[in-house]
Amino acid sequence: MKEIKDYYKIMLDSSQEIFLIYEKKTLKILYANQRLEEVFQIPAHSIYEKPDLMYEKMIKKNTFQSHLEQISQKNQSSDFSLSFSLNDKILYFNAFFFPIDSKSIGLRLTDVSEKKMTEQKLFESEKARSRLNYLIGHDLKNPLVGIKGLSDFIHSDLKNNNLKEAEQSISFIQEASRNYLAIVEAVSRSVKLYYSDFPLEKTHNCLIALIESCILSFRKQSEPKEIEVIFEPEDETLIADFDLTALKEIFSQIFSNALKFSYKKGKIILSIEKKERFIEISVADEGIAIPESIKNHIFEPFTDSKRLGTAGEHSVGIGLAIAKRLALLHGLEIDFESEEKKGTRFMIRIPY
Repeated sequence: MKEIKDYYKIMLDSSQEIFLIYEKKTLKILYANQRLEEVFQIPAHSIYEKPDLMYEKMIKKNTFQSHLEQISQKNQSSDFSLSFSLNDKILYFNAFFFPIDSKSIGLRLTDVSEKKMTEQKLFESEKARSRLNYLIGHDLKNPLVGIKGLSDFIHSDLKNNNLKEAEQSISFIQEASRNYLAIVEAVSRSVKLYYSDFPLEKTHNCLIALIESCILSFRKQSEPKEIEVIFEPEDETLIADFDLTALKEIFSQIFSNALKFSYKKGKIILSIEKKERFIEISVADEGIAIPESIKNHIFEPFTDSKRLGTAGEHSVGIGLAIAKRLALLHGLEIDFESEEKKGTRFMIRIPY
């Protein structure tokens, strides 16, 4: 733009913020600095001719247009929030319109995406902490209430010399204590897993061996329900590069979930298939389907969507959240489909 002196142009083009200049009368874009080209991957000359190349990526275009029209009419500065959808990501900006002279308007866009993500993480962390406090205040409190009640019975039985009843209550307390300890250990391990950042250590591993070892480790858990686990891979030597610890934890959480919500003498069908862009591991059960009301929340930690298993198994409410978080950390995908009276199928996708 001829009206802009060279040193102004150099200064604007070297900025990490996005700058645009509009003609006040027509609202036509007269100038866009290099940062806009870098962020939006659109040449500046294209923006001048077709501004919709940028506008169509705005999430709230009407808000932007109203601020632009306001400054052109009232000649007053205004600042507001603006977001764009770019390559499946949301970028957040602080936008600031300001008058330059009687013929032109300036727009500065400051990228605050990283700050926004940090705020979101803090919000999610606070929400998870609140849910954890709820878990501790309710789920972990209930067994203690039961133990206290039984101890009162023992005190009364011993006082009345009812030794047989006292022995029975002691047995109940021992069982309740074991269950309580298991719950505490599960919560402690789950919280540690969820809030830890696993370093990525990809190695060349056999997926079949990993799945078979996990099935073997859950044999004791599947026996009381007499669950039939079916796994008949076509390719016994399917190899991929992945983090062994992370994938084993992901698969274990999903397989454990299938066992928990399967009916007695039900089936869990495992399969593995090499597709065009990824290898897909499938875990399908015939148990309780996931209700529509909680489908959007099953990967969130400590939500009200946790349920007891078909045999009354306790749920900490963080297993699938751990699986999802580990998957995101290591570039894997987890998806699911669930239908009432048919069961649920989880898919783990490993890119290659």
